[in-house]
Amino acid sequence: YSRQAAIFLLQEQWDEAATAYLHAAAFGGDRDAAEVGVARALFGAGLVGTAETLLDSVVHRSPGGWMGLIARARVRRAGENTGGAADDFLTGVVSMKRPEPGLVVEAMNAQVEAGRSENALKLADAAAEKIGPVVSIELPAIELERSLGRPQVALARVDRLLLQAPKHELWLALRGEILEEVGHAEAARPTYEAVLLLITPRPEPERQRRG
Repeated sequence: YSRQAAIFLLQEQWDEAATAYLHAAAFGGDRDAAEVGVARALFGAGLVGTAETLLDSVVHRSPGGWMGLIARARVRRAGENTGGAADDFLTGVVSMKRPEPGLVVEAMNAQVEAGRSENALKLADAAAEKIGPVVSIELPAIELERSLGRPQVALARVDRLLLQAPKHELWLALRGEILEEVGHAEAARPTYEAVLLLITPRPEPERQRRG
């Protein structure tokens, strides 16, 4: 029933999905997962308030469960409750052992929408501790640091990416750009030179000649 429900959700068959999740719960499936699924179906059908009420009960019953928190965060964000969405995303993502990068970025965006850039950076750092530096997370974090007037911290994040890929043209160019921002043009020069060496096309290999 749970698998059927997931397929119904993908096909946007909301009534069928909700019914299948209820059957899953009736036959011993995880109650929280089933109710989160029903809430997703309700949300898909446009019943935002009903979906949030159901998710409130899930979160109240399992306050540390990330599944209910993330689902409620998405419902709240769609309902323009930016503060509530940011709270749920923060608590939910931090409680996960290995958050997906896409979810972390989604949670970071919700923090920024709520005017909580510092929390967005906390999420990026928490994710890095669990899954390591990920480009899709670190790039918006770098831009946030720059927007907050902290180029040195942004530079440290770039250097963390360069540890993984020392010859990555984009990270090197970004490093040079930030160095220029802080008035270290001379320090930026060798970085730009390294970028040029990397992006300059190599000569085509000579054809082998028979001796």
